Amino acid sequence: MLDMAEHARDYIRHPLNVPIRLTAGSQGEPDGLGEGQSRNVSKGGICCIADRRFMRGETLMLKIDAVKPAFETRAKVIWCQELEAGVYEVGCSFMSREDAFAARMVEQICHIEEYRDRILQDEGRILSQEEAAEEWITRFAGTFPGSSGEAH
Repeated sequence: MLDMAEHARDYIRHPLNVPIRLTAGSQGEPDGLGEGQSRNVSKGGICCIADRRFMRGETLMLKIDAVKPAFETRAKVIWCQELEAGVYEVGCSFMSREDAFAARMVEQICHIEEYRDRILQDEGRILSQEEAAEEWITRFAGTFPGSSGEAH
């Protein structure tokens, strides 16, 4: 596992607002499912809002269905705090560098889909996923955090 938990504040966090499923348990035997909303992602991990408490050190399976194919990865709970009755903020650390990289790709895809929706609303243009990706990459990829110049 990456030693990202101790350095969670060393990574720049980027907003990511998509539904997420969190499943606790081992060997595919879930002992609890939480539904939530991601808040932000960094190279170290992901923070989300969940409808149940998770224990520090617990390993979770995270699933984001907003992208196709769905993004799934394992992560370790670093902290969990109750925000209000039945609502928890959960900080998780990715368990491999590949998972961290994949999460950044999910973030980029979500930005492209938001761009696609915004163009439809603002300009009335219907873009395919490929067209939206091409336009977004041309306009914003150079300033997308992590593309260049970001502190690692």
